[in-house]
Amino acid sequence: MSAPAQDPPRPAPVAGESPKGAFRFPKTRRIRDRRDYQRIQNRGVRLGASHFLVMAMRQPGPPQPARLGITASKKSGESVARSRIKRLVREAFRLNPGVFPDGWDFVVIAREGADQLALTEVVAQLRGALQKLHHGGGQRSQGGGGRGGPPRGKQPGPRKGGPPSGKTPREQGTPSS
Repeated sequence: MSAPAQDPPRPAPVAGESPKGAFRFPKTRRIRDRRDYQRIQNRGVRLGASHFLVMAMRQPGPPQPARLGITASKKSGESVARSRIKRLVREAFRLNPGVFPDGWDFVVIAREGADQLALTEVVAQLRGALQKLHHGGGQRSQGGGGRGGPPRGKQPGPRKGGPPSGKTPREQGTPSS
């Protein structure tokens, strides 16, 4: 008879968590509210990597543990691929607390091909993107866009050569010649 296989070593638990909770992603570390996602996406700093877009924003008030939100649209693959991406990003977040500093909220948006990455590649890409944050890089979000915010860019106005209302004479109810 052979000896039973041993489980791989478990990481040390986070302060205040039981050893069983070391593998958890507690609700206090998640961005769960749609308004929080929108706030970060509209006002945060954008940091790019080849397979991820990371948006970061300082938390209001005293620094709390870093929080993470993940978005993987259908562009990034089928449901199995999207779930795998989310698991890998959560694992990178959990295993690398130094990469995600406390006092910040992060939204990670997966791009096409992210489902093909190994965990080490995910960590390397997120670390590279977040180094820009530490060095003052990144692009400030312009605000608006998407649902729930004002549109970005130039506001629509009257068309050149057309009536001031933007409607054609037929739509205005005036007879045309």
